[in-house]
Amino acid sequence: MKKLFIIIAVLASTVLAQAQNYATMYMDSIQSGDFHYCSDEVDGLILYRGEPNCTSWYFVVNDEVIQNVESIVLDNSEWYNYVVYHGCQYIRYMDIYFETFDVQNPFAEPIIWKHPWESVVLNAPHMYGCEVHWYNDSTGYEIEVTEPDTCSVTITNIYGCGSEIFSVCVYDNIEIYRAGSDYLTGRNKITWIVDPAMASVYDSVKVMRDVYIMAGCVPYQDGEFIDNITSDDRSHMYQIFGILPDGTECPIISYKKGTPYCRFEENLSDSTLYMAINLPYIEGGQSTLAYFNVYKYTGSPDLIPVDTYIIPGSGDVYLTSYSLSNFYDGQAIIGFVFIDRRGHEQEAFTNLSMYITNPDGINENEGNSFKVYPNPVSSGGIVTIEGATRLTISNTIGQTVYESYSQDGTHRLSIEYPGIYFIKSYGVETKKLIIK
Repeated sequence: MKKLFIIIAVLASTVLAQAQNYATMYMDSIQSGDFHYCSDEVDGLILYRGEPNCTSWYFVVNDEVIQNVESIVLDNSEWYNYVVYHGCQYIRYMDIYFETFDVQNPFAEPIIWKHPWESVVLNAPHMYGCEVHWYNDSTGYEIEVTEPDTCSVTITNIYGCGSEIFSVCVYDNIEIYRAGSDYLTGRNKITWIVDPAMASVYDSVKVMRDVYIMAGCVPYQDGEFIDNITSDDRSHMYQIFGILPDGTECPIISYKKGTPYCRFEENLSDSTLYMAINLPYIEGGQSTLAYFNVYKYTGSPDLIPVDTYIIPGSGDVYLTSYSLSNFYDGQAIIGFVFIDRRGHEQEAFTNLSMYITNPDGINENEGNSFKVYPNPVSSGGIVTIEGATRLTISNTIGQTVYESYSQDGTHRLSIEYPGIYFIKSYGVETKKLIIK
């Protein structure tokens, strides 16, 4: 009867092993040691005593003694089991592990944007029985990425229970170094630094005007975008997107809020042009304004250098002065020179809209061509101009504030805002009007 029971137990274990994919182990064919099984490959383990002539034996499973059974079944729901087999001829001590490989992606997003650029630390999960291998052959759980790159990590279970590769792209966002008005076209222009290392990353750049209006799309390697808007208002806000080859749009928080602005005043006693320059606020740029060059523009694309001004300290308002004689018969152009984080100098131009016709063109109403009185005059007061059939009045940044035609050459007008204005009679001369 006992022999029949043993045969039935062996048959039952064999059926269980076949039906549920259990691994098997015989005590007379192994040595003591550690044994690892992959829980996603086997449902458990059946241990057979393996001594057919032994009459007294027992198993100890996690401190529980089980006597005189042909086999025991260990389910893979228990990650670890400590087993002792005490037979007639030998004793076996076994640590049995059912390994799992359930690793989560260590990267929350597929792309990490760093702007301004700084190094990025990537971490792999700490998992028992697993090895880590990074794309740069590093095997630690943590690496530092010092340059934009596509980074991957392979996590492998050393007992063959699984392997997974995870990737993340660490990109340097497009670096804007200038947003302003193009001096030749007068249109809004956004310029970025073309990084050869990023040429394979970005396919093109999309520009949105006032955030929601599509302004256009250009190749990344062009390095600039000129808006075709014809409005005289150049204070639009812009946001640009780097477009990846797969069409993914990577927003860059980079707005242009106005253009470089310059305020002029002239001192006739020493023939000096004073300029107070305000720079626009630009997000997304990492360059530093180092100095600016002053040019004269006479209509040709070739600018005539006048002077270079080194900027003291930092800030967004800079004061300087130049001799008026440098700008006669020409328009002042400022070239802002930025130094990007790679040490390269980039010059961006802005039109300062200050045109001086000749040394005698700006004066205190001396001359016989036309008269301006009273001058100075209080804000809102009546100004009379005699002897000018057609005239134009502009402010110090070149904006026309008044135009008039009078057959008898007499004009009466009022200007509300205090400041310095220039009255030009066509074909004659230019005079200065001061509103207090």
